[in-house]
Amino acid sequence: MSGDTTIGQILKGLKFRESSSYWKEVRGGNGTLPLNIIECAIYLESPDQSKIVRLTQLDAQQIAQQFAIDHYKTFIEKNFQLIYAELIDHGDGGQEYLFIWREFIQSTGTPNIVQISLNPESGKIISYIGIQRDIEVSVLPIVTKDEAIHIAVDCFPEIFVQYESIPAHLSIEYTTPGTQVLIWTVIIEPKMIQPFDINQIEYYHGGIVIIDAQTGRVISIDKWR
Repeated sequence: MSGDTTIGQILKGLKFRESSSYWKEVRGGNGTLPLNIIECAIYLESPDQSKIVRLTQLDAQQIAQQFAIDHYKTFIEKNFQLIYAELIDHGDGGQEYLFIWREFIQSTGTPNIVQISLNPESGKIISYIGIQRDIEVSVLPIVTKDEAIHIAVDCFPEIFVQYESIPAHLSIEYTTPGTQVLIWTVIIEPKMIQPFDINQIEYYHGGIVIIDAQTGRVISIDKWR
């Protein structure tokens, strides 16, 4: 990090009262209804201030992580893992660092997310989103990873794939509003395509299959063409 500005000095100036837009929604958490908190703060800055990158990604991550610790009450208690960290170039709209943390219980991703973007020149926070939800379903699947992969491959009879190369990830998602479901997300990337009729219009190159991890039901198929 260059200049006289230190990470500590930047963090000292970050308060919600500086936000030009802030809201917090809290529902439940009274023993009868599940806790549902969505918190958002937006700090609008001139795009011209974010065209120069002065912070390294590591410095920016430390600022964002400390902000998350200070504002997301259970950030340290929960097993939050960084799942996305990038410098995003918006062209004339400037640049921003974007960091996303997700809570994991064992190897299962939960709906609890912290997303923070910040100015790569000043280190000031541009936006913050914190989602906190009670977990209403089991994180342990009945359908195994191998079973989920086989179910997904069966959705693509026109391609050939190597089973050992197929990734599958467990997470709790809202497949319908207000309803949590433990799912397998299986990504099919074909290594070899079976011969096909040149006149065939529908021809797929893999895709993403969402599977109910408790029942094996295919929830959705997104095929790449």
